[in-house]
Amino acid sequence: MIDQAKTVSLVMATTTVYEHKPAIPLRVFVDRTEAEQWRDTLIDYHLSRPEIPFSSDDKGEWQDYEAQLAEWREGHPAGATASHYRQFSIYEIPQGL
Repeated sequence: MIDQAKTVSLVMATTTVYEHKPAIPLRVFVDRTEAEQWRDTLIDYHLSRPEIPFSSDDKGEWQDYEAQLAEWREGHPAGATASHYRQFSIYEIPQGL
């Protein structure tokens, strides 16, 4: 078992759907509670993703969606690359590695 007093919490973007997308480290926290809060912020941000206009054949509506999605990706709290992930996990890492 890892001694919690001697660890840091690493928040990572992870996926179980796309094998070609490796997990990426995002941010390290000394305090696990702060890591959990930031992970929750990332999850909440994903709930604000623009809705896909599935039922529309309107080219303009799709272009609007693409513009909104690009803006949403750029505003992602963990950066645009992390916006392509849908899972965020916390790993306890021994300090000093």
